Amino acid sequence: MINNFKNHQGYTLIEVLVSIALIGIVAISIMGLFTTSLQNNNASKVVIESTVLAKNIMENVKSEFTLLPSEHRDIDNLENKAIEIQNLYANSNITISTTDIDRLYIIEVEVPGIREGSVERFVSQMHLP
Repeated sequence: MINNFKNHQGYTLIEVLVSIALIGIVAISIMGLFTTSLQNNNASKVVIESTVLAKNIMENVKSEFTLLPSEHRDIDNLENKAIEIQNLYANSNITISTTDIDRLYIIEVEVPGIREGSVERFVSQMHLP
C-alpha cells in the first residue's frame, strides 16, 4: 500500500501558490482594461448627449422660424424668437446672422461640451421665403 502512494505525483503547495498569484496578476490587468473602457464609455455618453441636445435645439429653432408668418421673418424677429428658445435650454447659446443672399440666415447653436470650457457647436443655413 505504501508503494501506491509513491507512484502518484501531485502539486506542491508552492506550485499552487505560484499559479494563484499568476491568475491574480492576469485578473488585475484585465480589470484595469475594464475600468479604462468604462471611463471611455462614460465620456462618449456625455459627448453624445450634448450633441443630441444641440441638434434638438437646432431643429426646434428651424421649426419655430418656419412657423413664423412671412412678414415677421426679419432678423430682429428671428433673434427675439431665438432668445425665447434659448431660454428653454440651460447654458445654450443661439446666434443668427444674415448673408449676402436675401433671406438666407446662418443659425449657430452652442451647448457646453464635456471638457471645461469646450462647446458642441452646430451651424446651419436656412432660407426663409
